[in-house]
Amino acid sequence: MKIAVIGSRTFDDAKFLSETLDAHNISLLISGGASGADALAEQYAHQKGVKTHIIKPDYKRFGRGATFVRNKEIVLSSEMLIAFWDGKSKGTQYTIEMARTHNVKVQVKYF
Repeated sequence: MKIAVIGSRTFDDAKFLSETLDAHNISLLISGGASGADALAEQYAHQKGVKTHIIKPDYKRFGRGATFVRNKEIVLSSEMLIAFWDGKSKGTQYTIEMARTHNVKVQVKYF
């Protein structure tokens, strides 16, 4: 399954992330290349031998809206979105809502 992992930049619980992701059959892990949850997910994929697709924001092309464009691409590329959320991050909240709008299965893990 193509699973996108996103989350707050302050997320640093690698064990919690691993336990969450181990419960899924991941064929491709999609990430936004940010610090926090994204970086831990990329490390997880590398350790488990899971293919990754890192979608970084293109600031040259999209300017200040680059992260929103990137987040939409992440959502549209995935079959499921797993979000590690502190309940505050607006970017994570926006992406969760977008995934739901596009009927992508969403799992939110609060920390």
